[in-house]
Amino acid sequence: MSRTFRSGIAAVDRYLAKGYDEVRGMSSRFSATICGHLLRRQSEMGVHGSVAEIGTFEGRFFIAMALALGNGEHAYGVRSFFVARQPCPRPATCQCRHAWLVA
Repeated sequence: MSRTFRSGIAAVDRYLAKGYDEVRGMSSRFSATICGHLLRRQSEMGVHGSVAEIGTFEGRFFIAMALALGNGEHAYGVRSFFVARQPCPRPATCQCRHAWLVA
């Protein structure tokens, strides 16, 4: 029997169910679920504030964290390096304005 984990935040759980796999990245759905759950619990306990991720790549995990935030909280993402500049490989569907890592 397979068990589906939930963060308890509707926006995060919707993203994890539909959309998470569409964003390239190495983080697991489980780790994003756990992080969302921890952010929810902190909020319930009165701990509020912004989040940051260094090394966001294309934002797979970062999106989940940002969706967990409440009013007045901010998400800061830093893509830590670029090797070369080239246009976005998905220009028809992506509105990004950043460089892409070229291996």
